[in-house]
Amino acid sequence: MIIGIGTDIIYISRFRDMDNIKLNMLANKICTDNELIEYQNILDKPLYIAKKWASKEAISKALGTGIGNGTKWKDFEISHDILGKPIIIFINESLNNYYGHISISDERDIIVVYTLIETK
Repeated sequence: MIIGIGTDIIYISRFRDMDNIKLNMLANKICTDNELIEYQNILDKPLYIAKKWASKEAISKALGTGIGNGTKWKDFEISHDILGKPIIIFINESLNNYYGHISISDERDIIVVYTLIETK
């Protein structure tokens, strides 16, 4: 059964305009341990964080809660399968009955993320 759909659209420049200290603080706030390990090895850190931000916002909208109203930034992780397709990993045990689909697109200064959450 479909629980909900969520979309987020953001400007990458919001993250490119941050200094390294603020960007690192934001990474620590929104990224899981696995995402932080990946973040350390990424060259385009603002793009990486912008994608995580938009993805997690879209997921929380699909869940119908928004961030802070029942879900937290680290309740889910964005990873990739062996072909590079983005996947959602639910970290919070209360979300284990859900399965998510996600599409992430970026062009110049815009990122668009679309998610669909359903029960297993």
